[in-house]
Amino acid sequence: MICAPNEALTRSSWTTHAGGSILEARAAGIEPIDAPYTFSDVEGAVRGAAFSRRLGYRSKSLVRPAHAVALNAVFTPSADELARVSAIVEGFDAARKRGIDRAQIDGLWIEVPTYRNGAD
Repeated sequence: MICAPNEALTRSSWTTHAGGSILEARAAGIEPIDAPYTFSDVEGAVRGAAFSRRLGYRSKSLVRPAHAVALNAVFTPSADELARVSAIVEGFDAARKRGIDRAQIDGLWIEVPTYRNGAD
């Protein structure tokens, strides 16, 4: 299948395939890296990287140096994201010290897998 720039055409199949690949790679201790966006437009590279990040990728290879700054911006956590992760890790640690195996933070139950994601 040729990868069309139209996300609507590829979203369903890529979500299923990439989600499984990401999970399998991480289970094997391998950090998955998304394939490069090979077209020249930076906007398309950013859209592709944002979609990859939503799938769970934390990095993307690139072939065009002009994309580097924009892709770093997509994959670099914002201050709000870092604050949320800190709250999750601190809340879970506090619950564990009280002998509780999960913590409710901002109305969501946080358990070991989510905690480990934040602690990494």
